[in-house]
Formats: sequence, C-alpha cells, structure tokens
Amino acid sequence: MLVIFNEYLHFHFSRPIPTNAEDIDAIFKYDLPKALKAAKKQGRELPIVFYAHGGLVPERTATRQAVEHIRWWKRNNVYPIYFIWETGFLETILQLGGISRELQARGDARSFIPDPIIELIARNAGGRLIWAAMKESARLACVENGGAFKVVQHLNSFYNDKKNTGVRLHAVGHSAGAIFHSHFVPAVIESLNSSDSPGFQSLQLLAPALTVKDFQDTLAKYMGKAGGIDGTTIFSLLRETELKDNSAYPYGKSLLYLVYNALEAESQTPLLGLWESLNADPELQKLFGLRGKPAKHGAVIWCPTENTDAKRSASGAEEHGDFDSDAPTMGSILRRIQRKGDKDGIDEFPAGMKDRNLSNGDRFFQFDWPDEVLDWFAPGRTQAGVSPYFAPMQSYSSGGVSQSNGISHHTGSQSRRRALCVGINAYQSSPLNGCVADAHLWAQTLTGLGFEIQKLLDEQATFDGILGTLRRMIEESREGDVLVFQYAGHGTQLPDVNGDEIGEDTSADDEAICPYDYASGRFVLDDDIADVFSLLKSTRRGVSMTCFIDCCHSGTISRFGVGVVAGQRSLSANEHIRFLTPSKEMIENHRLFRRRGGKGRSLIPRGPDDMREIVFSACLSNEKAFESNQQGDFTRHATAVLGQYGIDLTNEEFERRVRDAFGTQGRQHPNLDCAFANRQNRLLEPLAILS
Repeated sequence: MLVIFNEYLHFHFSRPIPTNAEDIDAIFKYDLPKALKAAKKQGRELPIVFYAHGGLVPERTATRQAVEHIRWWKRNNVYPIYFIWETGFLETILQLGGISRELQARGDARSFIPDPIIELIARNAGGRLIWAAMKESARLACVENGGAFKVVQHLNSFYNDKKNTGVRLHAVGHSAGAIFHSHFVPAVIESLNSSDSPGFQSLQLLAPALTVKDFQDTLAKYMGKAGGIDGTTIFSLLRETELKDNSAYPYGKSLLYLVYNALEAESQTPLLGLWESLNADPELQKLFGLRGKPAKHGAVIWCPTENTDAKRSASGAEEHGDFDSDAPTMGSILRRIQRKGDKDGIDEFPAGMKDRNLSNGDRFFQFDWPDEVLDWFAPGRTQAGVSPYFAPMQSYSSGGVSQSNGISHHTGSQSRRRALCVGINAYQSSPLNGCVADAHLWAQTLTGLGFEIQKLLDEQATFDGILGTLRRMIEESREGDVLVFQYAGHGTQLPDVNGDEIGEDTSADDEAICPYDYASGRFVLDDDIADVFSLLKSTRRGVSMTCFIDCCHSGTISRFGVGVVAGQRSLSANEHIRFLTPSKEMIENHRLFRRRGGKGRSLIPRGPDDMREIVFSACLSNEKAFESNQQGDFTRHATAVLGQYGIDLTNEEFERRVRDAFGTQGRQHPNLDCAFANRQNRLLEPLAILS
C-alpha cells in the first residue's frame, strides 16, 4: 500500500485502482494552485518536493515524521508531497525466520544472535522474495493505474496549464525511498518531455537502498540538466560509521548491510548507499566526483561531516535512520533545493527532532520488529521490568501487521499528543461489524494530526484494559499534553447501585459502555470514567482530554444520565444499533460485581462546569447510534470533517460540521458535552485551565 500525504490530505492507494483519487484532484486543482498564487504574489518560485520515506519503517513513525517535516517545509516556502510505504518488512522477515521464537526462548535482553545468523535466516526464510516484492510494489506504483502514476498524470496536466509557471521540482528519497524514486522520477521526466518543464532541479538520496545496477539502469541516464535531473546528491555514512550502526539491534550493523548481504538476489550486491560500493565503481566515481575534480551534476556527502560551517554539505547522521531527523542534513537538503549558500539564512530544521523522535527507546521503534523482539530487546529492559522509556506493552495483530501498545515517550519539556482507540466487534451476544474498523480509522486520522496511538481491540478491550490504560495515560501526562479517548462498541443502561443518578434524566440507571468482558458484570460505567477523569482536575490541570464516543446512550457518558431507547425499526442487513439491551443475568452480574468492590464509583454527580474533559458523542441521549457498511456513521462523518479541516475549528464548530454531515433529516445528532469555557477552545488543543 502507498500512502500519499501533504499538509491537509492523508489518503491511501491500493494497486491497481486508487481508492480516493478525488483527493489527488484536490491537491493539483485547489491546494497547489493556491500555494503557487501566494508564491507569485511574493515574487518567488514555488519548489515542490516529492519525499519518499524508507520502506523499512512502520507507517506510524513515517507519518509522525511527515507531519513534523511538512510544517518545516511550509515555513521555508516549499510545497511538500510525501510518499510513505506500509511494508512491515523486518517484522515479516524475522517472524518467518523463527528469530521471534529464538528470542522468546532465550528470554534475555542481553542475548546476542550474530549478524551472519540473522542474515542466513533472512535469506532462507524468504527474505529475498519479500524484498523483491517490495521493490516490485515501488515499480507498480509508478506505472499505469498505480497510485503514484496518478500523481504523474496530474503533474503533467498541471504543467500543461500555461498559467502555472514558476514551479520547480525536487525529489528526496530515504533508504528504500530511493527505490521508489528510481521509478517515480523517470516517470515524471518522461511524462513532462512534451512540456516546458525543466525536469527535476535536484534529486537527493539519503542512505539509498537502491542497487548500483538499478541506479545505472534508471536514474543515471537522466543526470545532467539536459537529461532531466540537474543535480543529484547522495548522503551516505562513512564505512566505519556504517559498521558501528546498531540502531537495528540485535542486528549489529546498518540495515544496508542486511540488504547487501542477505536480501538482494545475490549476496553482496553493490548498493548505492554503501561507502564500499560507491568507491569501487569507476562510473560512479566519475558521476559523483569521488576521484579528482568535482562532478558538475553529482555529489556525495559522507556522514557525519566534520566541517559544520559548510552548511550546504553538512550532516550529523551517525545511523541509518538519522538522516530525516538530523538538522544539518535537512538544512543541507533545503539549501540545495533553494539554491542557497552556506551563509544564507533559512528557518532551520528543529535541532531536537532527532533526539525527540529517535532517542533512547524510540530509536528502536523506527523499525517493524516482531512482538517478541519488541518485548525482549526494548533498550534498557531488565528482567525486573521495562525501561523508563516504555510503559508495559500489549501487542496485538490485525490484518497481518503486528503493532505494540502502551509506548510512552518521555521527552522533557515537549508536550505530547496521545490517543487511546478502542473498538469491539466480538461480543458474546449482538456482535457488531464496524467497531474495529472505526478504531483503525480514528487511529489513522489522529496519526495524521501528530498523535501517538494505543489500540485496544476486541479481547484486549477489557474493563481493566480500558480503565487502566486511560488512567495511565493521564497519570503520565503533563501540562500542555493533548489526550484522546475514542470508543466504538455497544452502550447500555444498568440499574444505579449507588444512588448517584438521583435527579438526572434516568434517575434509576447508570449509563455504561460494554467492554469485551461485560458478561461477568464488568461494565464501564459513566461513574468509572468520571472517576478516572477526575485526575484531570486534581493532579493534571492543563491536560486536554477529548473523547469521541460512538455508541448508543453516549450523550453524556462521562457526566450524567441519558434517555431511554426508542422502539427499533427494521434494519437492513448491513446496519446495526450500538446498544446492548441488558438481560436479567447481565443486571445481576453487574450488581454482584459492584457489591464485591467494583471500583470507580463516583458518589457526587458532576455538572457541566465540573468537567475537564471534552466529549463528542455519536447521538443525543434519546437517539440511537448506527453503524452501516461496516463503519460507525458518527465515525465516518467525524473523521471526514477532521480530514478536511484538521484542527482549524473550535469544539463547537466541529460539533456543528459533524451534525451538518448527517443532513437535515439525519437519524442521529452528534453532541458536544464540555464546560462552557471550552466550547470555543480549539479542537484537540491544550485545555483552558479552569479553577
């Protein structure tokens, strides 16, 4: 799958037919012309950078970095379009090879599997086939009907419009992103041959995982202004640095060596990003000026560089994953794009991003390791527990891609954006179809807004799992953090056993969401949620908590009672109502659980002004929350509004736009519940601190 990402759009393409091609239309028909118009008004050209992230990293990390990059590009008057791959590559290699079982059997974080063994397993377990398939996916994305080919077509139409002058093209590819660009850049050049386009002014490759032969067969022929690429720069680690790079621990060298030794069709296939390959090829030496005088259209920057004053050719990268978060490297790339010298000013790349994104434990998570590796090889883990950089992990698998929950990033004074996404389909009675899909869609949408995601799906979403994760998120937060709780599943009403609902609109009932283990009476009451959220007032003032609750009777799920379900009409085969009618057995189990000391019961009702959380609910308290076509109706509309407007709305405006999306005859009306002072607060921004 290929993900294309720019400032406001985050959309997926699956070969052979794109699923959201209208969003590409929006870039080239609306957003890009708007940016070009602004550039012309300021009397400048508009550089467009096509950035291809490496295929060896998970989408979560790549997307988070894309969000941070894009803001920086925009500040420097560069229009960015990002291509991100979802591969799960290393995870698949190591699981196929049994490395997961080996690590699990050893049970020792200090155990070490020699590199040749990892390389042997990777080769024999089908690693070469997987790597070849990933390379083929890059090619197919750039041929007719591929997702990237749609970009090529739109770019051609854009250039053929004579009013769109003053645009300059640039490409940046990191690691396997160079493989993608070996197909995308030639496709663009060939497409634009009939127009007035000068082609690409620059191509910059960061630790390229492209073979030397593939480079010579694709990109090399276009080097030079007449060929279509005016300047090509390679950023590559020095050999001794490459051999010391253990960021892919337990593999003891740069990942390029794993590709070089194990994953290409023949072992020790020369790679464009390796010091020894570049220096062993006479043609490359000539193209990039590695012997004698500098080349006119090619250059290599060996990393890390010693001369920090030469900002146009500087890099502090010391590991394979450093380049796209290293301030000197990104500054060099920008200066080459903008044709600026060492002393020319730019809005410098954030110097702390490498430390924030890839420091300590998070450096480990730039790769898709299997669960057992995550569990036993997280940096700093000891037999007594985990390092302070990681909360306890809960792993899950969905759609063949394993992920890890509970990651906690401690980043000094930096505020964080963290979300818990919960989706439950697999109920004992009245199973649902769209809740897990809702959790995935919310996770994707929130990732695009810079959130780190934890998911609890089906059997993971227990009473203790939901409340414990929520409590931990709040307890680990600090002033300025922005938290999100999203829930998709059944709601219900149960007899009030502690009297806190007296005076509310359902005075005899508690409202509840139904965790996976609800049958034992372990319902998550509005009281339980209110108890956890009380921490926001008592110990975590200034932390924002926003809830998106997609179930029936969620109108005031964290505060007080809601109405009664009306009679159900006949539903179509693909529709469900997210309400679980309580049976006598459910009610009795609920009472027994609470009498045995079920925790989290608020004894004092809260009014709106006591709330520190902001709650968006799927419907009013006397309405039903529907799912149709395997997606919650509220989730479908709410994420679409977020995708269109981002966070450039107040909480009240967001509620109105989501309601409008249901139409004037909508069968449910989403509802905002929060303190009055926060209705005009910006969506998903730090909370107004109330007394």
